[in-house]
Amino acid sequence: MSATRPPKLPSAASDAPARFSDARGEIAIGDLIDGKYRIDALLGQGGMAKVFGAKHEVLGQRVAVKVLLPEIGSLAHAERVVREAQAAAQLTSEHVTRVLDIGDLDTGEPFLVMERLEGADFGQILQSSGPMTVQTVADYLTQACDVIAEAHARGIVHRDLKRAICFLRGVVMVHHSSSSWTSVSRSS
Repeated sequence: MSATRPPKLPSAASDAPARFSDARGEIAIGDLIDGKYRIDALLGQGGMAKVFGAKHEVLGQRVAVKVLLPEIGSLAHAERVVREAQAAAQLTSEHVTRVLDIGDLDTGEPFLVMERLEGADFGQILQSSGPMTVQTVADYLTQACDVIAEAHARGIVHRDLKRAICFLRGVVMVHHSSSSWTSVSRSS
């Protein structure tokens, strides 16, 4: 994808939902996305998207690639992925997952490339370790609130805050769920 060209979006000419998959209908381990991201794992799946682990072919950088589920693939959802990337890219807090790239699958639908987090989300930590101390919870929530405050100051809201998207890797990271960051207009 060139730096000057915005991602292509499915045509609104058809009422049929656009399908978000490669030509075979599925993205598989070993596939090359956008000529540069080699898929190496399925990291997770939510109600709207799958997140794959990948490695940049030239840089060797490990990344996460987010693709909408085929049953979700509509023009409105594709536009939301682009808006999410634009909104998240504005955030500079050390507690937000970085958006690194956005591009198009071979079928023309957008995908989002983010920094790949290693560690565990709060849900996993609670399940494996049990309840946290009040001090630990206060520390983690303060870190998460840092990025939320920055987002709100920029007119951006996170539409899906929950413990599964708060990730611990030394510091708390708030990462992207399905189309989670969105800009809101402000009334004068």
